[in-house]
Amino acid sequence: MVPHIRRTFTSSAAGSVLKEVVCEKCGTQFYYELARRGVGQGESPYFIGQDSARHDAEEGAVRDLRRRLNRDVELVPCPSCQWVNQKTIRQYCAVRHRAWTQVAIVIVVLGALTELVLCASAQKVLGKPASLLNPEMWMVAAACTLLFVATLRLQRYLRRRMDPNVQHGTKPRLPVGTPPALIKRGSEEGNFIFDIVPNDLSNQQTAPNWATFRANQLMLPAYCCQCLGPPTTKYRLPFALHKQPMKVPLCASCFKRLRRRWWTWNAISPFAALGIAWLLAQLMPGIDESARGLMILLVGGVGSMIGFVVVEIFHLPYRARWVDVQRGILQVSFHNPAYTAMLIRSIGEADGLFRAPAANKPNRSVEL
Repeated sequence: MVPHIRRTFTSSAAGSVLKEVVCEKCGTQFYYELARRGVGQGESPYFIGQDSARHDAEEGAVRDLRRRLNRDVELVPCPSCQWVNQKTIRQYCAVRHRAWTQVAIVIVVLGALTELVLCASAQKVLGKPASLLNPEMWMVAAACTLLFVATLRLQRYLRRRMDPNVQHGTKPRLPVGTPPALIKRGSEEGNFIFDIVPNDLSNQQTAPNWATFRANQLMLPAYCCQCLGPPTTKYRLPFALHKQPMKVPLCASCFKRLRRRWWTWNAISPFAALGIAWLLAQLMPGIDESARGLMILLVGGVGSMIGFVVVEIFHLPYRARWVDVQRGILQVSFHNPAYTAMLIRSIGEADGLFRAPAANKPNRSVEL
């Protein structure tokens, strides 16, 4: 058997489109910006055609982004009456918790296969002739039916919890990262401009130590994320097992300090892993010296790789987590809380929650 060696390329593309909404309750016309992130992959078998695989990944990301922008919606309430159209809610829920539909299909398939096995081998396994009246077959059918119905009911319950109109009249609970509503008005030059309607109902920045970004919104203030000084470079690792982290802004001194710490801990971790492996080998009874040496090499090597990954994760000047991968909602927290506060402030200004800086005050930012 020839092993299938391949290299997989992954690409992502972010974009946004303006969606028009007419409130079905009060007739108010408003807009919102739908931002999404598309992902594509390309494979290079035996490392042949890597440029083509990379191009396929980029094209796949663009196609996925276009599909999401055409299909997806956001639960943006009407700025006048705080109502969300029922059609919008159905569209939003239709693409949520779809994994439960796959679970229900698997239950049906497994139940049908179990029935076929019982029917085909009833004489050998159960000692009874194959008959639809066998209680074992009815028990399997009943169990699969109950699990199927329970799975779909759970999916429906989870989707109904997303309905913000249930709390109409009070502040509705919206998904994290819901964009603000936009009102179109004409300008003196005859063009259209959009006014942001401040919407604190999205609960977008409720976590004080985490800044929440929508897709295509990741803009970092042009200050060193460690000391808030003028940035001269961006964060990067000499090499990474998975992929390079975000290129956040850093000054030269902070960059050198982080790089020196990275090399120091990666130099220590192999010796620590070999020491732990040696100790485990000494505590292992009933093996000879050659087995102990092999164990030290294997455990030490695996431990060194684990140590490299741990250093790579904890060495980052920030933490990041996906809140909603499907909608492209990302939360980032920097080790310097003042820099995280600057991020939260800038996002709030972009969404109209806070007053934007004066026109003569520079608002520096770096796009990633």
